[in-house]
Amino acid sequence: IPPASRFEEGTFGKIKKELGGNGGIISGELGDFNFELNTEPKMISKSFFSDEESEIKGKLQLVEATASRHGLTTYLSGLIETSREEDLSLDNLIKHPSKHKRYLGINYGVRSFRESPFEICINNGRTSYRQQLEHIMIESICTSLQSHIRLEKPEQDFSRYMNSALILAAPLIAISANSPFVNGRGPFWKESRVRIFEQS
Repeated sequence: IPPASRFEEGTFGKIKKELGGNGGIISGELGDFNFELNTEPKMISKSFFSDEESEIKGKLQLVEATASRHGLTTYLSGLIETSREEDLSLDNLIKHPSKHKRYLGINYGVRSFRESPFEICINNGRTSYRQQLEHIMIESICTSLQSHIRLEKPEQDFSRYMNSALILAAPLIAISANSPFVNGRGPFWKESRVRIFEQS
């Protein structure tokens, strides 16, 4: 959903309310311009991936239809290339009261620990992107798909599942999360998302 500065305050809240409130289809994220979509827990079976795909598609269709009624659209990407530098302001920190306080606390803690501004630098040898921020909002343009797995015997299975996840991480990022653009500028290094996430 486009950054909050591009539409009247509270639009995201209206969309969220229409989709069922806090326990509904979507919830807020760090930036008030992105949302989190959660699926129901499932057993790993032959139909696991198709079941997950069907649920995600169905929920995204509902979110898209609701956003459309407010003149908005959804945009799925590993990095929000449509963001602008003015969008990365604490004014656009998520508005939901409990999460707003939580992220303000995280911002304060991280900022106090670092004792210096956040400096983002991406350089591909030909062009470079450099920005300094006094807060964590640069991280709000990094999005993700997270899979959570419950292990029956964590003490026995954790290392095997963790190693498998690490092996899968590189190709998954390569096919789904790469972006050479940051805040409408670029192209920079082929994988800008990881650099931003690390530096923020």
